[in-house]
Amino acid sequence: MKDAFFWTSTTEARPCPLCGRREHTVVSERMQHSLDLVTVICNECSFVFTNPLPARETYERFYRDAYADYYGHITTPPPATTVTQEPADLRAKFERIERVRPLKGSRVLELGPGQGLFLWWAQHRGCSVLGIEPSPKFCSVLAQAGLPHLQCSLDGVDAVTVGQFDIIAMFHVLEHFFDPNEALSQCRSLLAPRGLLAVEVPNILKPFGSLDRYFLRYVHPSSFSPTTLEAVLAKHGFRSVHTDEGGNDWRSPQNLFVIAENQNDVSDPSLSGPGEVAQVLHAFQDYRRRWRRGLVLKWQARRLALLLKRSAMKAGRPVKRVIFGGRGRSTA
Repeated sequence: MKDAFFWTSTTEARPCPLCGRREHTVVSERMQHSLDLVTVICNECSFVFTNPLPARETYERFYRDAYADYYGHITTPPPATTVTQEPADLRAKFERIERVRPLKGSRVLELGPGQGLFLWWAQHRGCSVLGIEPSPKFCSVLAQAGLPHLQCSLDGVDAVTVGQFDIIAMFHVLEHFFDPNEALSQCRSLLAPRGLLAVEVPNILKPFGSLDRYFLRYVHPSSFSPTTLEAVLAKHGFRSVHTDEGGNDWRSPQNLFVIAENQNDVSDPSLSGPGEVAQVLHAFQDYRRRWRRGLVLKWQARRLALLLKRSAMKAGRPVKRVIFGGRGRSTA
């Protein structure tokens, strides 16, 4: 396993992925797992992104050679077929989509399906499904579940080969792309006219855990607020028809969930202006202050309780209820 210095020592400056400007303000120089790169906010459109960024070859090599070393705990879930009841979070996603368009009979593509839960239950709801998954480990899980999939990256497919889809879903995927513009352009080519794009990403205005040592990550070169997510979608011809900004519970990620329709027109990405920059910087400053004044202790207690719970379940011991931070948790 190569150390953090290998993955962060060679970088290239880039313009803002949203508006193309080069004037920015540094918001952090630290990241999770000490894979430290600089995070900036564009002074024009308020987009938050990593700059400078490792060369594309280095970034893509990280996913091939080192991702499992840092995030291996998420690559060994049970097959989707072991889940006998539709998870509540998936049900909520499906219900949001069905408010816009019926799922039954739709052709659905998911990018980065992981263990395939969304594809499994979309199929159960009457959809024809396909997953695009670059990870061999996850593809093995998809194969065990009998879910149609291709082991490749998004740029390895085109509409001539796989056809067009009524719905494309990517949940916690867009923020991982080296270039979100390339990804959204490719998505548009794979969507039928008036097709839907369902996107979920972390909400940069509502961090989770330490902003600088947990929330900001090497594998998230782009970070989105409600304004900038809608702006980058509009830049590529998608019109938002549903937006959910999450709640206000620091204990769990408060994600942005957007459903956007494939349109024929595109919009100017410079939608927010400098006023949004001040709002984002204030949100960061306020969160760091709250973190120092007590959230860090609640976060540590929460993680300890969860570790104890997992340990007890693995050992077959009974689990009891404990209270901290104003909410009940289970532990041994």
